Amino acid sequence: MEHLKLSLMPKIAKPQIFTWTHTLEVKSPLVELFLSRIKEAYWAENHLVRTLLKMLNGASSWELRHLLNHHLEQTKSHATKLEHIFELLDETIDARKSEAISGLSLEANEIIDYTDEGTATRDIGIILVFQKIEQYEIATYSGLIKVAASIGRHDIADLFSEILHDETECIEQLAKQCEIITPKAVEES
Repeated sequence: MEHLKLSLMPKIAKPQIFTWTHTLEVKSPLVELFLSRIKEAYWAENHLVRTLLKMLNGASSWELRHLLNHHLEQTKSHATKLEHIFELLDETIDARKSEAISGLSLEANEIIDYTDEGTATRDIGIILVFQKIEQYEIATYSGLIKVAASIGRHDIADLFSEILHDETECIEQLAKQCEIITPKAVEES
């Protein structure tokens, strides 16, 4: 009789728990999107190494050069963290071109090509494009943190958070450099 009572009780649906699908299995559209954004971030970090080197070589202010060099080392570290994320996801390390970063890199090249060497004006131009790059990265990593957390990958969200911290710290330092260098650029006019 007791057995009969249990079978008459309505079944309660278990909450669905997200599980990571492996390479050979079909991935959800959210997972596919997540992976494509990670691949794009990986391409961007590697491409930015070259762009930061060009900006570093084009800058004249010691403080700006120091900031660019410091962020260059962080960018290399970010690429390594992304490689670790691929490993955590049991995915092949792969890159997908970021059209946004590609365009911002072209803008950085134009600033260096069309401003006079050794001027505060060039340094301000480098800062302005560098801020755009950092804002793009902040938006990217903020979104990746949210998606990683929503699919239960808090370990990966933590790694993205470490990268985001570096990016937000950099943008604050860029703002300070802009305040210092802008008056010198005005004097050059």
